[in-house]
Formats: sequence, structure tokens, C-alpha cells
Amino acid sequence: MDYNKVGIWLKGYLDAIQSGEEVTKAQLELLISRIKELISEVEENDTASVTESEDLEDDDLPF
Repeated sequence: MDYNKVGIWLKGYLDAIQSGEEVTKAQLELLISRIKELISEVEENDTASVTESEDLEDDDLPF
């Protein structure tokens, strides 16, 4: 997922909400689902990074 595009999209929603513009329930549900997707993606990448780091640490052992 392209984070720059998602960031711009999220900023548009937040600006609309803060300025009191009408935002529908469907739009908010879509916003929430996209945020959950981003969080899941970041958590998966973090888990992969931790696993890779642990593997690399084991390779550095002299024995």
C-alpha cells in the first residue's frame, strides 16, 4: 500500500471531520477499515523485521 496516497486520503477525511463537513457513516466505516489494514500491515512488517533481526543476531555468534 502506498503510504503517501493513504496519508493524503486520511488527511482529507480528518480535515473534513474537523471543519464540520458532512461525512457519511459509510465513509467513516471505510476510513476505519483502511486504518485497520494499515495497522495490520505495519504489525506484519514489524514482526518480519524482528524475526530477521533475530536470525541475523544468531549468525553473528562465533560458535
